[in-house]
Amino acid sequence: MKFFSKGELNHFNRIFEHIRRGGIAVLSGESDKILELSRYVERKKAELVLPRQTERQRKSENRKERQRRKLSLSGMLRLMVVADESGYLDVEPPIQIPYLLELIGDTVGSNEGRPFLAPILVVKEIQTALSNSYAVSLLGENIVTSRNVFPPNSQETIALFFEGLRHIENRVCSTLDMLDMGCGSGCLTLLAAQVFEDRNITIVATDHLPEALATTKINIQRFIQAKRILPDMIEVTQGGDLFEPVLGRRFDVIIFNPPWVVAPARNRAETAIYDQNQNTVRRFFAQAGEHLKDGGYILLGYSDNSGQKVIEKLEDIIQNTGFQIVNLLKERVQTRRAKRKWETISVYTCVKYKNLSC
Repeated sequence: MKFFSKGELNHFNRIFEHIRRGGIAVLSGESDKILELSRYVERKKAELVLPRQTERQRKSENRKERQRRKLSLSGMLRLMVVADESGYLDVEPPIQIPYLLELIGDTVGSNEGRPFLAPILVVKEIQTALSNSYAVSLLGENIVTSRNVFPPNSQETIALFFEGLRHIENRVCSTLDMLDMGCGSGCLTLLAAQVFEDRNITIVATDHLPEALATTKINIQRFIQAKRILPDMIEVTQGGDLFEPVLGRRFDVIIFNPPWVVAPARNRAETAIYDQNQNTVRRFFAQAGEHLKDGGYILLGYSDNSGQKVIEKLEDIIQNTGFQIVNLLKERVQTRRAKRKWETISVYTCVKYKNLSC
């Protein structure tokens, strides 16, 4: 690792050679010069990948050389800047990205309050993502998303969840606890906050991706500033798998829009869409009963994107884990797929026990 300060940023070739050899370059100085350097490295990134080896060459490599080759494949990620706990980058002029550590993909507190290194390439991706916004008509305010966070592109899905929430609005107590499982951008969290704005409600938002939790926090702040929701309605947890962040807690309503494409996820972003063998939704219903109050509701979104048999399996899972479908909302929508031009999205309202009066 080598630090390159303001006076050394003009030596593009020297910095490039350092990372080509497997080193990490930590940059400090003018942000425009750092961006210019990153573009220079981007143009020459092909040189960061060493040529293919023969089997004989590979076997003759020592451990240090193998490690160097491995590092060379990720050369673009070895251009770094220093950031502090508040997300301020050590550049001129200073740039702040709130929740930067989480947006990169690390959990809150993993840096133990110390400054940390942020890859310039990742910072640029985050800045680009947050500069865009998505209109959600039912919310009355745009949503932003960051890298690896699925944007709220399906207005139809949001509308079905809105109808589902309105369906149970007069069937739940005036004081209630709600969980948005897999909150992503926070779209459904914010939707629920608006539907139940006149209630004494606490909405808990969870996700297994730190970058999703950070994105939800950013959108919550935007909506509070725009006076679309009241402060202190929403609690964003630490990250964790399914119910891990809320162990020991029970809820009146659980919202879950799980991955609905039955295939393995290839990266972090695809975990919001892809669910091999429906493992996620199976585990959700196996655990949900322990976290749902008597008379509580589950609102679950799904799609027949992977065929009707998948829907039949989903409904079997619901029934076999002791839940009953009491309301089903559907919408047929066009897709962008050549082989399947239409799909049906659904929102299920499920109960485990007979509803109790408030």
